[in-house]
Amino acid sequence: MTSGGNNPKREGVAALKKLLDAGNLRLSTGDRLTKHFNALVHVGFRTPDGKRHSTNYLVERDDERVSILLLTADTLPFCYITNKLLVAVDTRNPGQLLLHEGGNPSFAISSDHREVHSICDISYRSRAEKPNLVLDFSAILDACVGKLKAAEVDKKKNSIELETEHALVSVELPYPDDSQSFPIKAFVMSGKAKDWLAVGSIGVDSRAPANFSGVTKDVIESLGLPIRAMGVDEAGRVELIAPSGFGTTEKEKDAASRLTKLFYGKKPPGEQGFDDPEE
Repeated sequence: MTSGGNNPKREGVAALKKLLDAGNLRLSTGDRLTKHFNALVHVGFRTPDGKRHSTNYLVERDDERVSILLLTADTLPFCYITNKLLVAVDTRNPGQLLLHEGGNPSFAISSDHREVHSICDISYRSRAEKPNLVLDFSAILDACVGKLKAAEVDKKKNSIELETEHALVSVELPYPDDSQSFPIKAFVMSGKAKDWLAVGSIGVDSRAPANFSGVTKDVIESLGLPIRAMGVDEAGRVELIAPSGFGTTEKEKDAASRLTKLFYGKKPPGEQGFDDPEE
């Protein structure tokens, strides 16, 4: 945090309060008004040996349908979850895909109010009747209010910069002439426990930059990769963070390339990746 201005903390707190008072900072499948939205969510942490490890989640609600594309930090797709379908690379058998039909995805970002750090929960619920998608920025920012150590407005970035005992938070706001209709343009939360959450490319009443429509079991089978069907219990245990070292073998590269072409038609756009907030 840098100092400057007559009272940077007062200005920062006022800007935060204004943002919270205006509301509409929560997107979810339970919202009856906003039925179409998408965002790119980047989650990272330090491994026990001190290395950074991160995963990108491209999430979309399209009315009753929820789609989640999981990518490595290098934007290699390794898993896709949507209503009644999960497809994932088989890390034990490179080049093979795992598939399950019948479950639903659940994805939520929120906050731990006691220590004020981000929570990102993703799962494939093999027995769930409906998908679930929640991006709750209001809960995270509300948690920050009671734990603020510093707050200021960065006019150059058009952002609100916050510091609590356990985290640093940057909330970038859209400019008045931006076409974006969501109150937050980008959000970064870096925990002092060496974990981080970044959310960008938040779109309301728009489609994600990947093509999720029409991706079915038949389409997956047309990729020409070997596929193994999973049972209910195995599907519920699939790892939903980027596999360490994924993309280092030719078979993994080929599988990732075919998935990339399926969803993007080409290499994912550069903005699909984030720089780690710690760096």
